[in-house]
Amino acid sequence: RVALFAALIFTTACSLDGSNASSRGAFDGSAKAAPAKSPQDSARQLRLFGQGDLGNDLVFEMRSASGLEQHTTSSEGADFDPSVDPAGKRLVFASTRHSRFSHLYIKPIEGTTLTQLTDESANDAQPVFSPDGRRVAFTSDRAGQWDIWMIDLNGHNAIQITQSPMVELHPSWSPDGTRIVYCRVNPRERRGELWIANLDRPGVKQMIGEGLFPSWSPKAAKIAFQKARTRG
Repeated sequence: RVALFAALIFTTACSLDGSNASSRGAFDGSAKAAPAKSPQDSARQLRLFGQGDLGNDLVFEMRSASGLEQHTTSSEGADFDPSVDPAGKRLVFASTRHSRFSHLYIKPIEGTTLTQLTDESANDAQPVFSPDGRRVAFTSDRAGQWDIWMIDLNGHNAIQITQSPMVELHPSWSPDGTRIVYCRVNPRERRGELWIANLDRPGVKQMIGEGLFPSWSPKAAKIAFQKARTRG
């Protein structure tokens, strides 16, 4: 189970009162997923936010906040997984607003024009801008299982980065834009693994440890991640 996203996308210019709050929900391959209708659907093991009952997807901790600015509105579906480009001028996010599948959209921070980046009969999620702001890495089940992909901002040149039969999620770029760290979910051992893909050598992958939701520091050779506490 992982931390999830807001139904509409907001930003805030000031901190929350008290400690940091979070919105959490389900993003797993459990029996909550809809029954598969084809071999391709059966490989899509994850139920995205906005595709199920919102009451079951979210648990909110209520805290007062100020300086919020709403960036998206949607009469259907849900907007989630926002990521701001390095220049702070554009927002990329995933949405089910026009389809039962999740697609990627880009909009200016100071504007309302939406540009749809992907339009496959598949789910695309967890987008993140490259350090130079020219590409977006994301996770997708368009090849039959959840893998890491990369695409140009014009929606062209979609490149599959990983091809493991296991679920691979949550890409994060290295500061120089030559590598991507991501997590691979091992269902047999019920754990997450942290892997690095070298974009100059696509066949080279390196496992660096156990964990989930990696985030590469923008100014240092360090990676933050989540790991379950060892008990006993």
